[in-house]
Amino acid sequence: MSSLFALVYSSESVQIVDESILMEIYAISRKNNLKEGITGFLIYRQGYFLQYLEGPEATVKLCFDRIKKDRRHRSIILQGQTHLTERMMPEWSMGQVTLKPGQTSSDRIIDLFELARNNQIYTNSESLMALVKIFSKDVVIY
Repeated sequence: MSSLFALVYSSESVQIVDESILMEIYAISRKNNLKEGITGFLIYRQGYFLQYLEGPEATVKLCFDRIKKDRRHRSIILQGQTHLTERMMPEWSMGQVTLKPGQTSSDRIIDLFELARNNQIYTNSESLMALVKIFSKDVVIY
């Protein structure tokens, strides 16, 4: 059995993403992730995606390989990856997150979007995962 593994990546949308497209992405992701034992969240903001995935290592890596081939986005940057002792988001087959400016963790995630926009790789996986853990407790999920 694979160990628990997590990764965060960012990417740029190749088209304008409206609410209906986002809802379709979330619905498909939730269905697929439930089958594969993957949990996490997806955020879309101003033309950029940020996604956190966790689950069995081989499964998460295969999912990320599929994501990298998806033509709906480009400039896919692996922001961080790590092994986990337990899931940070065990109940989120795909959390749909609304960022709230003024919340500390939301502001930090917005900063991460800016790093992604500038093609700066976030090299400290431990710090990134600590941020994800804080963020998971400070979001609105629909």
